[in-house]
Formats: sequence, C-alpha cells, structure tokens
Amino acid sequence: MNLAVAYLVAFWPAGFEVLAFDPKAVRPWTPFTSLFVHESLWHLLGNMVFLAAVGPAAEMAARASRFLTVYFVGGLTGVAVFWGFASGNPHAAALVGASGCVAACIAYYTARLVHLHVHLAPKIGASVLAVTILWVVLQGVGAFLTPPSGGGTAYFSHLGGFLVGLLLSFLWKAPADADRQLGHAVIDRMGSHSVAGKLAATDLHLGDHPDDVKALFRKAEALAEMNDHEAEAPILVQLAAKLPRADRLPVYSRLLDIRKAELIPSLERTMAAEEADAPLARRLLLSIVGQDEDARRPDALVALLSMGPEDEVALWRQELASRYPLHPAVEVARARGLL
Repeated sequence: MNLAVAYLVAFWPAGFEVLAFDPKAVRPWTPFTSLFVHESLWHLLGNMVFLAAVGPAAEMAARASRFLTVYFVGGLTGVAVFWGFASGNPHAAALVGASGCVAACIAYYTARLVHLHVHLAPKIGASVLAVTILWVVLQGVGAFLTPPSGGGTAYFSHLGGFLVGLLLSFLWKAPADADRQLGHAVIDRMGSHSVAGKLAATDLHLGDHPDDVKALFRKAEALAEMNDHEAEAPILVQLAAKLPRADRLPVYSRLLDIRKAELIPSLERTMAAEEADAPLARRLLLSIVGQDEDARRPDALVALLSMGPEDEVALWRQELASRYPLHPAVEVARARGLL
C-alpha cells in the first residue's frame, strides 16, 4: 500500500496535498491516508527498510489481525500526538509517512522477538533490539535537534507510535509469549540430542510456565520414551485438565494403555465415552466396570449393552438385573427394552 501510493503521487503530484495531514486544515480522511504518503524517495525507503527488517518475522509470529491493529493504532496515535504538538506551531508542515505505524510495530515486536536476528541487507543483519535502539536514537535526535520550522514535531508522532506498540505488547503479554516460544525451541533442540535433555529442558521451562500445554505434552512424551509410566501418568492427568474434552481423548487413550485409567474420575470417563469412537468408548466403560465398587459402574454396564459382543451383553444384563435392580440406570435400560 505504501508503494502503491508512492506510484500514485508520482503520476498525480496534486495527490500529495489531498492525502497529507495538515494540522492547520484537517480533513476527515487525512489521518488515515497520510500514513501511506511519503515526502521523498529517501523518506519512503527509510520506512520500508525498517518495516522489511521487522515486519515479516513479526507477522509470522502473530496473527495478521494483531499485526494490523498495532500498525494502524500506532500510526493514528502518532497522527494525534503530532496534532497535539503542531496545533500551536504556525510553522508546522503537513504530516506524511508510515513512521508512526512502523514505530509501533518495532516496539511491539522488540518485546515479542527481542533476540531475533533480522536481515537489513544481503549479508548484513542485526538483532531486533539493535534495530530498535538505532531507530529510537534517530527519532530522538530528530525530535530535539530539528527546529520547529524544519518539521521536528513529526518525530514526536514517531515516538507516540512507538509508545503505543510498547503498551500493546504488555497488554497482549507479548514478552511472555516470546519466552514460551523460546522455551519450546530449546525443548525441541535438546530433544534432538537426548531424551534426558528433553526432560531437563521441559522441567526448566515448566518452572516458569507451569500451565504451558505444549511443554506438558513434551514432558509426557519424554517420560513415555523413558518408560517411566509412574511419572508420566500424573503429567497426562495435568495435561488433560487443561484441554477441551474432545482434545482429551488421546490423553485418556494413553492412560488406558499404561493402565492408569483410575486416575481419570469415573464421571469424566463416562462423559468422554459419549464423545469417543466406539473402540475407545468401550475401553473407557470397561475400565469403570472393572472397579467393582465404583458408583458409575451401573451406568457403564448399561452403556455397554449396546456395544456387544452378545455373550458379554448377556452377562451384563444378568448382573444389572441381579445386583442393581433398583438403580435409575437399570430403570432406563428397561424402558428402552435393553433388559
């Protein structure tokens, strides 16, 4: 969009005045359109180099909607800050450029991806933090050393956009997201060397992020590879508690495999069986039937009546009729013609 407007203004020079934000004669569309107009080729290239350095990696690390929110809220806030400084300055020139937008993105993703290495040019790169420090220094120099008649007030719009990016980064917990992402990368890297390294990395990460579902899954995975089912089982239970019921089914299947189904409450097993495919549902219900004193045993037996095989169904019918004749589940089974 920035490049498209640059071409537009090149072929329609009068468009610069129409699209720019003039603090002395504000038109309703100019706070937005001014974000895409640039004063010169160098002005355009300066903004685009910083956007190209930070933007692609930043957008890939977050949803596009969040990226666009930072971009436009930062840019429009920069326009508002500029208006505040320029309203009493008769020498203030019109505001143009994507600098406020870019500043907000740089600030947000400095917090989000502070250690990421980005390319500024072929074979030339730097960390996002270094790019940010350079950018802030340049804006500060411009804001305080450029005389008002030279357009120095525009630099305050850049700093305003930068502050918006920082605020949004903390509002959306960008540093914590980045820390979790870095922890996942360390776990995967350690896992490529040894199972013990993978387990140590997950323990270290979970010390700071105890509710991280991906790290809990990686820890259970490492313990499974070590055949330490006693340690694996409680991690699987902790993991299942943080997942929607439909996503818990593979975890429950694994608990059945390692003979730790009793760690799942029988009511939860009964409810999960209603959503599971037939083989898993049968296994969940049989795990309840195997617990002789479980209060949910009659419900599980009734549910198994429609799952066969017929010789087992006959035994379950007999047990329901003889052992639980007055249980509500048995009354339901009779009403349905299952007994």
